[in-house]
This record gives sequence, C-alpha cells and structure tokens, in this order.
Amino acid sequence: MLFVSGQLMAQRPLGIDVSHYQGTINWPTVASAGIAFAWNKATEGSSTVDSTFYYNATNAKAGGIPMGCYHYAHPELHTAASEATYFWAVAGPYIKADGKSLPPMLDLEGGAFSGHVGATTLSDWANQWCTAVTNSAAAVGIVTKPVI
Repeated sequence: MLFVSGQLMAQRPLGIDVSHYQGTINWPTVASAGIAFAWNKATEGSSTVDSTFYYNATNAKAGGIPMGCYHYAHPELHTAASEATYFWAVAGPYIKADGKSLPPMLDLEGGAFSGHVGATTLSDWANQWCTAVTNSAAAVGIVTKPVI
C-alpha cells in the first residue's frame, strides 16, 4: 500500500468523469468545489452520442473547467477505424488547441476484452483507434495524442 502525505495529496489536481449518469451539471459550482479538469463522455460504439455531451462540452470550459472528450469503446462489435471516425465526427469540433481542451480519451471496459474486430489483440485495436484520432486531429492542425 502506498502512503502519501496530506500535503502531497492536496497538491494533486482533482478531476471528474462526466456523462448522462450525472444529469445536468452546474459547472461554476464544480469549479468552486476545486475540480481542476473533467473528461466528458462523447460517444459509445459507432452510433451513440451521450445525451449530455453537447451541454457539458460547451458549459464546462465556459465555467472554467478544462475539458476532454472520451469514447466508450466496443472493440468486440466494431473496428477501431469505424469507432474513431464516429468519435471524431462528434467530438472533433470540441477538441481544440485552446489551452482548455484535454487530449481525447479511449475508455475500455466490460465487453472490450471479449473480442477485437479488425485487430489481433486489444492493444492493437486501441493503437489503431489512437492513431486514427491523432491523424484526424492533425488533419485540422491539432497536435494531440489520446490517452487510454
């Protein structure tokens, strides 16, 4: 077990992961609570946009919270290319070189470990997704590397 001093813990920025599960968020209240950043669920698979994505993507930055967009992957159902293309089509306009955008994120959970359409391993699938998103960002002049 790792023990960390209270002073060191106080220096670590606090962030949150948001999606429709949190409902409508009051972003200025979140900022005043000491939250330093957030990742916002944008898409899932190749056809779902989180119902609160556009609200959160617009209002978090306006409330002073740097925001990243994330994709909930389904590599057991779709190719990395199809999911990355879908993610970029939805989230790309909100990923900017504005000092308020965090890198895109790939969320791998649950069924992600049961198969990998168009890839030999889950790592291969994730690398394909990250490369596709990096290339989509570069095509519009944004240098970024997704996190997993």
